[in-house]
This record gives sequence, structure tokens and C-alpha cells, in this order.
Amino acid sequence: MKLIELKESVKSMGIDVPSTVKLRISEYNSGDKEYITLDDLELKEVPPGLPKKIRGSLYLGSNKLTSLAGSPDEVAVEFFVHRNPLKSLEGGPAVVGDDYSCHNCALTSLKGAPKVIGGSLNCTENQISTLEGFPEVINASPAP
Repeated sequence: MKLIELKESVKSMGIDVPSTVKLRISEYNSGDKEYITLDDLELKEVPPGLPKKIRGSLYLGSNKLTSLAGSPDEVAVEFFVHRNPLKSLEGGPAVVGDDYSCHNCALTSLKGAPKVIGGSLNCTENQISTLEGFPEVINASPAP
């Protein structure tokens, strides 16, 4: 997904995207990873048209998301959705290659959390009362 397509996707949701906003896709190292930053945009839903597999990170923190529907199936590096009024992680990626952050939401369980998280899981500052949905694998080492 190119930056212009992502900006148009967000604009189609009725959100004006000034040229100075933190909305970006940046290349890292050899250019094989993409980092999509959509923090602090008051998004109410995950923008449509995101790739099903993101080769880098997706940052959706500090928005107004109430659902993760439309999220990629897999995020190779980090997936951050902290500080959103989320009550569930359902609809989010099944695999996150590194860190997953869902702190300061409105979660009562981890139902819908990824099955595999390669790094850490930060789910502090929620009202979690059950470990239902806890990942099957967490802090996994990459295969040789």
C-alpha cells in the first residue's frame, strides 16, 4: 500500500489528513519493511484497504477504535492499539512478529488476541478478569 492510497483511505472516513500529520509509510534498512503510523487521528475504525500482511509495523494507538475489524491477518514487527476504547481484540491479527500493545483500553479478556506474539504483550491498565484468549506462543524466537 502506498502512502497516497493510505491517506485517501483515511480521508474516505471523513478525516482530514494535513500534510504534516504523522501518517507515513517509511522504508527501513533494505526497504523490505513498511511502518504504518496512524496514531492520534481520532479513527473510529481500522482504515479499509490495509494489506492482509504487513511486512513491518502498524501503529493505531490513541484513536477512538471500538473494533479491530479490517486489521491485517499478520504483522511482521509491532502492532500497537493502545489507548483506544476497545472492549475486544477480535478482528485483529492472528500473528504479530514482535511486540503487541493494547494497554489502556477497555478490555475484560484477551479474547481475539493473536495466537502467536514474537515479542512482548502489554495489556496493562485494562480490566482483564480472565486469561481467555491468551496467546498460545509468546516471545518466540525466530526459526533458524
